[in-house]
Amino acid sequence: MTRGSLATVLHRLSQGKTDYEVTFQDVAQGKYYTEGVAWAAKVKVVTGYTEEIFAPDDIITREQLAVMMARYAKLVGLDTKADASRLHVFADGEDTGAWAENGVAWCVQNGILKGKGNDTLDPTAEVTRAEVAVMLDRFIALIRK
Repeated sequence: MTRGSLATVLHRLSQGKTDYEVTFQDVAQGKYYTEGVAWAAKVKVVTGYTEEIFAPDDIITREQLAVMMARYAKLVGLDTKADASRLHVFADGEDTGAWAENGVAWCVQNGILKGKGNDTLDPTAEVTRAEVAVMLDRFIALIRK
């Protein structure tokens, strides 16, 4: 799953507006993800690597996905405060980037993101569309409560 694809999925899930201007230099007009990225950046669900670079074709990592999910949760009114100590139950929990700790911890705390077995979280691993589908299903179940 790419960064542009995830922004598009979240945009469609939210039925977000489509008239926002793209501010990233590497997000061309007319691409399938253009409106999604513009919306997601405007509502602060995503950020770029820099103010000019979004890298829509980069494969997303588990920690990036968790952060975007937590930001989306905040957008829809959920409490996204989390206890970062939840990451310590995983042998590689400390591998989570400082910038991603709260988002990953929130996803773990709410059962959206789970370990991969052997006490590993693998926060920097690339995610597949199947993993995103499972996490989105868990997320939707959470917001329906």
